[in-house]
Amino acid sequence: MTGIEIHPGAQIGRRLFIDHGMGVVIGETSEIGDDCLIYKGVVLAERPWSRETSSHPRNRVIIGSNSTVLGAHYDR
Repeated sequence: MTGIEIHPGAQIGRRLFIDHGMGVVIGETSEIGDDCLIYKGVVLAERPWSRETSSHPRNRVIIGSNSTVLGAHYDR
């Protein structure tokens, strides 16, 4: 009905805002921090060939329309 698919296993922080959510998919292993903004058509998912945890937007992140975020976030 909303065009937003969020897996129940996704970890989502406070104050996530999804603007014009049609086509937004948040996968099982996604971890989203606080105060994030996601626009339409965004996919957060893991790479099936990776053993790492996936998609980790940190706090105060904007993910633009039609973006695809695949794979792990690595701290260096």
